[in-house]
Amino acid sequence: TGVLQLEDPGRIPSATEGSDVMRLVARAEEQLELGDAESARLVALEAVHAYPEQSATHLVLGRVLMGLGQLEAAEEAFLEALRLDPGMAAARRLLGVALVAGGRFDDAIMAWERWKQLPDRPPAEVRLQGAVETLQESARRIADAVRGKYA
Repeated sequence: TGVLQLEDPGRIPSATEGSDVMRLVARAEEQLELGDAESARLVALEAVHAYPEQSATHLVLGRVLMGLGQLEAAEEAFLEALRLDPGMAAARRLLGVALVAGGRFDDAIMAWERWKQLPDRPPAEVRLQGAVETLQESARRIADAVRGKYA
């Protein structure tokens, strides 16, 4: 007599769960902003452990790890966020930053190209277009210099 719609609870968080995820992410970001990277790391790890299928938890973990100089681990966290949400602009942009910080200039340039091609970037990401293009051009110049193009 009616239509019954089922949702996979592993894919779609309930309102309470969604707010819990965002609370943990906000706590990690707050600790990071306060300069307490270790507390931020612990909260971010708690968030990833509690909500491994939420891309926001992996994004904040990547930000924290990058701040701690753990570039490979940060890259892995950003890649996991992108696996869960391929259109997550912040993860794509920050992946480029982690790659360039690790000396992987060509990979960073490609990550930023993909970032620029994302169709639905949030306004905050769109506002970063000029900065990302500057980073991309700098990475190109450094990559060229490393290859001896200017020798």
